[in-house]
Amino acid sequence: MSFKKYSLLFLLMPAAFSLRAQEQPDRLDIAERHFAKMEYSYAAPMYEKLANRRKPKADVLYKLAYCYDEMQQYDKALTWYDTYIKKDSAKAAPAVLRKADILKIQQRYAEAKAIYNEYLLRKPEDTKKIAIRINGCDSAVKWLQEKTTATVKNAAQLNTPYSDWGATFYGKELVFTSEDRDKKVLDRKSRSGEKEYGWTGNPFLRLFTTVPGWQSADSANVKTSFSSLINDHKYHVGPAAFSKKLDTVYFTITSESRLTETVEYVKRSRMAKYNLALFYSVKNAEGKWTELKPFAYNNVSKYSVGHAALNNDGSVLYFASDRPGGYGKTDIWYCIKQANGEWQEPQNCGPLVNTEEEEAFPTVGTSGQLFFSSKGLAGMGGFDIFVTSGNGAVWQTPQNLKPPFNSPYDDFYLTLSADGSGYLSSNRAAGKGSDDIYSFAAFRQVPPPTPVPDAATPKALVLKTIVMNEKDKTVIPNSEIRLTNLERGADWVKQSDAAGQNNFIVEKSKHYTVKAELKGFTSGITAVETLMPPANDTITAIVYMKPQEPAAPVQEAVPFKVGDKFVLENLHYDYDKHNIRPDAAVILDRLVATLNKYPGLQIELSSHTDSRGSDTYNMALSDRRAKAAVEYLVKKGINANRLKAKGYGESMLVNGCSNGVPCSVAEHQANRRTEVKILKID
Repeated sequence: MSFKKYSLLFLLMPAAFSLRAQEQPDRLDIAERHFAKMEYSYAAPMYEKLANRRKPKADVLYKLAYCYDEMQQYDKALTWYDTYIKKDSAKAAPAVLRKADILKIQQRYAEAKAIYNEYLLRKPEDTKKIAIRINGCDSAVKWLQEKTTATVKNAAQLNTPYSDWGATFYGKELVFTSEDRDKKVLDRKSRSGEKEYGWTGNPFLRLFTTVPGWQSADSANVKTSFSSLINDHKYHVGPAAFSKKLDTVYFTITSESRLTETVEYVKRSRMAKYNLALFYSVKNAEGKWTELKPFAYNNVSKYSVGHAALNNDGSVLYFASDRPGGYGKTDIWYCIKQANGEWQEPQNCGPLVNTEEEEAFPTVGTSGQLFFSSKGLAGMGGFDIFVTSGNGAVWQTPQNLKPPFNSPYDDFYLTLSADGSGYLSSNRAAGKGSDDIYSFAAFRQVPPPTPVPDAATPKALVLKTIVMNEKDKTVIPNSEIRLTNLERGADWVKQSDAAGQNNFIVEKSKHYTVKAELKGFTSGITAVETLMPPANDTITAIVYMKPQEPAAPVQEAVPFKVGDKFVLENLHYDYDKHNIRPDAAVILDRLVATLNKYPGLQIELSSHTDSRGSDTYNMALSDRRAKAAVEYLVKKGINANRLKAKGYGESMLVNGCSNGVPCSVAEHQANRRTEVKILKID
């Protein structure tokens, strides 16, 4: 489940006043517009046709991979990211990072770590961010080996082949959000289910509620539309959160108020941007939901607000937003209810909860603990669910819920009942749809975090470093190993021994980098976190270095342009013959050297005769001579696809010596020639 898919990062649609060119848009134009609107299911097949051309553009390859990535078709995404990285390596850092993230989601943790370290070589300024990702890989391997009695199972009755998530308790029933296509459960008079969301190709989200006795009903009869009033919306609706008395509901919608902006990579187009907003509704005396009212701190012209959660007494409202003043892409915020029932100005939940990445999907447990999902804390793959205790901007260190509540995929929106049972949402493998609702009978309490040692008296750990050749996996002795403590900005330098190793003393709860250098190799770097040290207090870090390749020869600029012609001087044939004479071979060998020097050249090699003899005979003779010259070049190793043989006979004389005109030997000789014409330069 991609957070952006139903997130605070907005929706893009074509503006009513799109700037249209006079000509019909080509396939690339259409693909770019779909991509800009996040309509990846429509853009991907168009990009794929373009990508399968003989010389596709690098940008097309990246966007095709990106589409499959966001559509969670990870194997296809990896294939196209690899193709793009090979074609445009110098600019490929974002693709390398996304490739590593996919490998992590696929539980290929060792491969993911190697690619994260490859990314670090390109972007060493991102060391702290990558260290957290690598720590998540190491932690996931450890957690997957731990024994647990906790179980989660797919709530199959609630799930469809599409996206179903965000289950929350509503008295004895559940309310959740879904892309379900079954219109019989929706109000046919409303706009529910009218359009498809181009990101997925499925309908927009709507809110549903289970029917009484749904646990024993078949899957086709377990739910109905939550509210025709609330669901009567053009775009996404959901998730929902309820007050303790169930008389007030807060829910997220994609705003219908558009902003118009030019999108850089969509030619001649302007797009309408739709942010998310929170709304609420209150029940009347008859138990019906009344007028929909906007949350006081929506600002759809500038940012998104969504994913509401209320604490147990309704005095605090949590939500996710990309509003200014946060720590990352999206943060968890809170508001406190005043005595007059109004909400105070939103405050950020602080840096222990929020990171430079995405935090979203807050919920509140029965004991007041805050659950949320994060991509910026050490996790198993995509979004992981975390829990913390505290209030306001003061919280304990968030704890990862580990398996089975988390998986290498996206896990989010955990809700608890009073007896400890509950639900969470996930797009983990073997599900029924793209996102599914999962149930659990008992929530496993997470032990409080171990206190961080006082910085003045840190507990020492041993960091064992090993430097290896990435190509053949042999150790590299005598390399310089530089250890950097990122918090302190301090460096220590040692040399690898005969086994390619050396040890450092490091502190707990710190971020480090280990960099190795040796002449003849490219530098290697890896990130190390000491937040979760192993039981034996020894951490191993392997740094890979690649042997340096010989410098590629500098390619000279091609001194020709398409259409240039030149004569191969002194290339002669015997009278009435077309075989290549030894003196002619010398001339053609010079042409071979030129073609090898400029491998992007494609040429036409043409032969011409004088006017003596019949026109038909001269045309055939020149054609045989041109083909003989081309065959000679091919035998010398020139690809035949770069060569075109053409005989022109006496049709292209360079002087007036045509049929019947008396001319000197020298004048006839000027017409007997072999020419080279530049057809193409790659």
